[in-house]
Amino acid sequence: MYQAIFEQSPMGMVVFGNECRVGECNTAFAGLVGYGAAELAGRDMTALLHPDDRASFVDECARIGGDGGAIKRLLRYLHRDGEVVSVTAITTPLRDGRGRLLGFLSQIQDASALMLADIALDHIQEAVYLIDARGRIRDVNGAACRVLGYDRGELLAMTVPDIDPNCSMRWLEEAWRRQLQLGQLTDTVQTWHRTRDGRLVPVEVSCVFLEHEGERYSLALARDITERALLEQAQLESEQRYRDIFDNSLDALFLLEVTEGGRFRNLAINPAFERAVGMSRDELIGKTVEETVSPEEATKVNAKYRRCVTAGAVVDEEVELELPAGRLFFHSTLIPVRDAGGRIHRIVGITRDITERKRAERLQHEREQEFRALVEHSPDVVVRYDRRGRRLYVNPAVERLLGVPADSLIGKNLAEGDSYRRPLQQVLDSGLEARAQLRVLAADDRLRFFDLSFVPEFDPDGKLASVLAVGRDISALKEAEIQWRTLVENSPDFIGRYANSCHILYLNPSLCRWLGVSLEDVAGKASAEVLANAPAFDRFAACIRETVASGLPFEQEFHFESRRQWHLIRFVPECDGEGCVMSVLAIGRDITCLKESGRQLRESRAQLRELGARREAELEAERKRIAREVHDELGQLLTALRLNLNLVCRQFGGLHPELSRRIGEMKRLVDRTIGAVRSIATELRPAALDMGISSALEWLADEFSRNTGIRCGLDVDDGIVLDEERSIGVFRVAQESLTNVARHAGAKTVELGLHRVADVCCLTVRDDGVGFDPAGRTGYGLIGMRERALMLGGELVVSSLPRRGTLLQLEMPLFRRPEITP
Repeated sequence: MYQAIFEQSPMGMVVFGNECRVGECNTAFAGLVGYGAAELAGRDMTALLHPDDRASFVDECARIGGDGGAIKRLLRYLHRDGEVVSVTAITTPLRDGRGRLLGFLSQIQDASALMLADIALDHIQEAVYLIDARGRIRDVNGAACRVLGYDRGELLAMTVPDIDPNCSMRWLEEAWRRQLQLGQLTDTVQTWHRTRDGRLVPVEVSCVFLEHEGERYSLALARDITERALLEQAQLESEQRYRDIFDNSLDALFLLEVTEGGRFRNLAINPAFERAVGMSRDELIGKTVEETVSPEEATKVNAKYRRCVTAGAVVDEEVELELPAGRLFFHSTLIPVRDAGGRIHRIVGITRDITERKRAERLQHEREQEFRALVEHSPDVVVRYDRRGRRLYVNPAVERLLGVPADSLIGKNLAEGDSYRRPLQQVLDSGLEARAQLRVLAADDRLRFFDLSFVPEFDPDGKLASVLAVGRDISALKEAEIQWRTLVENSPDFIGRYANSCHILYLNPSLCRWLGVSLEDVAGKASAEVLANAPAFDRFAACIRETVASGLPFEQEFHFESRRQWHLIRFVPECDGEGCVMSVLAIGRDITCLKESGRQLRESRAQLRELGARREAELEAERKRIAREVHDELGQLLTALRLNLNLVCRQFGGLHPELSRRIGEMKRLVDRTIGAVRSIATELRPAALDMGISSALEWLADEFSRNTGIRCGLDVDDGIVLDEERSIGVFRVAQESLTNVARHAGAKTVELGLHRVADVCCLTVRDDGVGFDPAGRTGYGLIGMRERALMLGGELVVSSLPRRGTLLQLEMPLFRRPEITP
């Protein structure tokens, strides 16, 4: 049955696949394009369409194949005889039970069958809605579907509130009631319509109220006013921008009304105007000039405004006014505004406070006068040139130098040599300062040297206006430089000047000969490039960097093994006027002979010290021997003598009383002699030394306290063991120190200390006496102690201040180290 309906339908029908190939068509469609149904089977659908409709038709089929909708549009087919046939086509996608796309069904109707009203509505650009009294949408045109994105069927199922968020059923009822009461047939409102994708489109809706077959309808014509809304918004934003510009302008802006009586009233002012004149908007708006300023100032201002009205053109003027903000200068631009009749009824004013500029000009004038006063009396030569190299000004120093008047020099092009012309032209081309040195034959026939600075001078716009050349007479400096160069060139010392980056600036002939280079070949080159193979160059470069960093001179010895030479080099920083190091002067002297003499002297001193140590050891050995001989031999003899005297006294003393008395005297004399022998032996070598250094110092402290009455404390670390040489050395230094304290210090207490720190033994002797100046004291006691410390491989340090006591410190290694002679 369906097949019969398909074939016999008066409406053309065609089924085609996804590739737009005709699957099946009825007789009505085949007759429409002038073919038989069998001829169209398998044919490309797009080949039957007008070329201009093919691409859009394929795109629309692809779209509805995806979203499942249908399309209704006008199409143009090509008849077999070439005639164009306009039709209305409704194309619907065909799917199986699972929703898979099988193809498309297109129903064709001759466009000539359309009604004129439908054509008219579909060609109206605005959206048209037919709405009943209950707010339901009864009909729409194609524009409404395009604007909102719905198809006609979807819209016919909606009400007005569904597409207009500002509309409600109550509003619709009130609109119908108002139309009935007032008899209005039309109404226009601005609102928003919501599209299918949620966008809100601004629209202007014109409604026509009508009745048809007893029912009330509203025919609504909705016009998209997006562009108009954007224009209105742009206009508001533009007005706001102009208002922002007016309110935030740094220039004072104002608007004046020209009254019929020829007076000028303030209509509008911006904040900059308030700040400029020192008055508020409330004090100015609506008031004439005479009501806001003094009569004298009002006369000046009104005269300026009247000139603008009389001239009928823009007027630029400067005026000085006394206002609440002070005495100020203003530059005003007055613009006349005409009304429709051509009368000037407004004046727009733009005023800029130029007080600072005027003050700057006045200051510049004063500075110019100061400049002239300065350069007129300056001993330096000063010349000003224009951009073409012509002299604009020369000071009297130039006249005196050249012996010619200024009039003969001003306005002339420069005639100096290239050494002068090149830096001047460089400043004219680059606008950057330049320097040069110039030799000039003065009027007295003497050759003078000048150090010149070419300084660019700019106008207020930043353009180069002139060049000022300032020259200082450096003839004396040049002469000194020549003398210095003569001295340096002939000096046997090595002299070099180096930049902070270690680039070579100058080498004197002695240094060039020693290095085997010429100054012309190495000047300006990096030291690393020229001297990299020279001995000790790394240390030399490090010394230059250290001098630049510290800004202080210092000396360093260098040993050149390959040449078997020693050089003492002094590095001297050369600074500018601000103290910044600009270069480093290195002065070297060959001290090989001095080093050899010093080595020999050190060897001699070492030998003398060794002889002294040997002599001291022999002396200690001799003391030890003598002390032992005195103690043992002489002591035994004296003891034997005393025993014999006791024996004689017992045998004969009773018989001879005088003999007994004499023997008693002899025994007392022998006892004193025995005591003196013991004392001498102890002084030569205390027996306590044989018990260790700790016992020896303890004995020494006790003896010192007993003999002098000065309290002597002792602090000795446990376990300190010294060989005999060091024990004797420490003991003798302590003994000599205590002797000095007893003789000179006037102390009440003395502290002895012996401590060990790692492999170093430290003896300290501290008193609370009157003190002394160690630098001014050169007694034999101190000299002897220092020499004894050196012989032990140590060092003796004496610290003392007047009335602050004295501290003596002896530091020596616990074990003798081999002496190294450089």
